[in-house]
Amino acid sequence: GSALRDSRMIAEMWIGKLGAAPQGQVGQLTNEIIRTLALDLSLAIQQLTQDGTLDPEALPETVKMVKHLAEAQDKLEKAASENTKRDTQIRDAARKEAAEAAETAAKKAGVSKDGIAALRAAIMQELAA
Repeated sequence: GSALRDSRMIAEMWIGKLGAAPQGQVGQLTNEIIRTLALDLSLAIQQLTQDGTLDPEALPETVKMVKHLAEAQDKLEKAASENTKRDTQIRDAARKEAAEAAETAAKKAGVSKDGIAALRAAIMQELAA
């Protein structure tokens, strides 16, 4: 019971801190938690195997849990990669849109082609940073 209360308290603390954070940060935290759990479980299984205290009847269920944990980690990694790719696409589209809007305004203001090109390059470079 106390372990469950502790885990809930920790979860509430992280949710409180990351509630307004970008999804990517929450996903990274989740990935790190799962990596840590997988490592802890692996080390515990190694220790139990060396000690001879691992219950042979519990081994199939333990292996199944490790398998599910690995599958969950794989899905999280793929989702994190997709999120990163999507964020990049959104930023690229925003840069292009801002540059086009500035170019249109500059043309209306009578800025030279060289000036417009410089403005566009500056916007694309600045927003990429």
